Amino acid sequence: MIYNTLQTLTSNLSSHLRLRFGLNESIVVAGSPGKDTASGGAGNLYVTLLNVERETAAGIRFGRNHSAGEGYAHSAPAWQLNLYLMFSAIFPDKQYEEGLKVISAAVGFLQGSSRHGMPAGGGFCIEPVNTSFGELSNIWGMFGRSYHPSIICKVRVLDIDSDTVTAVSPAVLRKETGL
Repeated sequence: MIYNTLQTLTSNLSSHLRLRFGLNESIVVAGSPGKDTASGGAGNLYVTLLNVERETAAGIRFGRNHSAGEGYAHSAPAWQLNLYLMFSAIFPDKQYEEGLKVISAAVGFLQGSSRHGMPAGGGFCIEPVNTSFGELSNIWGMFGRSYHPSIICKVRVLDIDSDTVTAVSPAVLRKETGL
């Protein structure tokens, strides 16, 4: 589900930027903006997974039971997760203004289409996250880079459910009393 979410978002954003700037190929890359990226060339917009967290607003979920023939199938509860993504325009120094144009177009796209559908059904919402200068410094330091124009967003509430049956128990078909 995490991979599918990143692929959907990257594909949608790529289509938007290609139309907006009249590009022949995609400049959107799902990956890490490490030191070896954009040492030359036209530059790219990187979509990077920074963190995965459990959504706690829904409360505690318990296992599910559903009928399976003459018994009941027991399943583990689904997980609800949030993803933190960073969108960063990594362009060579001489193309800094181009990078600003790309990140501006990406922010406009994210704001204008904050709800995204998935090919297999379902969907997700995306929203910006406030980030302090210290946090930004730490994030860019992890990648071994100086700061580039970027925005951090939160993808809200992905349901992760493998539908794995953990146990099957027989159904109670009648009540017997030993009187």
